[in-house]
Amino acid sequence: MNQSEQTPSQLAQLQSLCEPAPFQWDCLQNELAAITPEARQKLHHEISGLQPDIQETHALISSSLEALEIAIDSIEEKEAYETALFVDPVNIQDDSYRLAFLRADRFDVDAAAQRIVKYWDRKVELFGADIAFKVDSDILDLKVEDYQALIKGGIQILPNRDEFGRLLVFMCLNDFENNVDSMVRYHWVLLNMAVFDAVDGDHNQRKGMVLLTTSDHQNSGILPFESMTNMLKIIRNFANDVDCIPFKHVATHVVVPNFWMLKFTEHVLFSMGASIRQRVVLHTSGNTSATLTRLHNCGISAGRIPTVMGGRLDFNYKHWLGEHLYALTNTVFMEEDGASNTPNLMYLWELLPELEDPDFFSD
Repeated sequence: MNQSEQTPSQLAQLQSLCEPAPFQWDCLQNELAAITPEARQKLHHEISGLQPDIQETHALISSSLEALEIAIDSIEEKEAYETALFVDPVNIQDDSYRLAFLRADRFDVDAAAQRIVKYWDRKVELFGADIAFKVDSDILDLKVEDYQALIKGGIQILPNRDEFGRLLVFMCLNDFENNVDSMVRYHWVLLNMAVFDAVDGDHNQRKGMVLLTTSDHQNSGILPFESMTNMLKIIRNFANDVDCIPFKHVATHVVVPNFWMLKFTEHVLFSMGASIRQRVVLHTSGNTSATLTRLHNCGISAGRIPTVMGGRLDFNYKHWLGEHLYALTNTVFMEEDGASNTPNLMYLWELLPELEDPDFFSD
């Protein structure tokens, strides 16, 4: 049954199933109560997939792009953006590039202007001025020390979208041994690749992203202090990057494995901006059936959910990485300046010797 065929009572039931359980939102009740009923309803409709897509008319796009230029000019501190504009004026001023930032902020022009300036500040911070000033990003932009995080796959673009066409991104916070900066750079590159993908980028920008996240730390004890600290850094950095990367963040569903992780997650929520925090839905892993029901009623069926979250999706991340690496290899050796990327490419192949097995993709 699609959205237009649902009765008012079914829509009300669907909305209630998508709302966070009251005991999980005790820490945010006052904040949510402070926003208008209309804003709260729109928020819940977006999370559940009931909010209609913005109709991107020619008039809306044209007027928004014009207003965006004025809004960017009014921002005084934008050194990194101005450098990017000087280095690559054609791409940075391209309407399709700027449209990605407008879509991320639902055509809020002032917010989109702030986002594009923060985007370039953040990119320089993460990658340095030597490679930051280009529009496209791929895994060859990562530093050598980042590739262990890439291979671990702590964040993954899942193969299936949700029922409403939104991209599903999975983050498993179970590996705290990697350098936090490496994981943050890897997250950044992966999301940028999805935003500006030559085939699916336009669709991804329009529909946005739903993040599914959990930790497979199942015991009832508290994580070691260093692990908790690293997890906190990763989450805060990711939340910060959601405000920079031109990706429309629709919702984040968090499955917490135990009481301590629930309390920790509630604490982390207050280190995020309200626009992200209010889109977080908490689930407890002790009631898998209830979690799957609520996710299903947000357009995310069990077949789209990784097994570690209680779903049925057994996604082979190494296969995805291998396919991407093969495609990158072909691209690099066809480009005139591809030699500059060859050392990173060769190092990746060394880290993944199993890709040379002719039966690898049949496993």
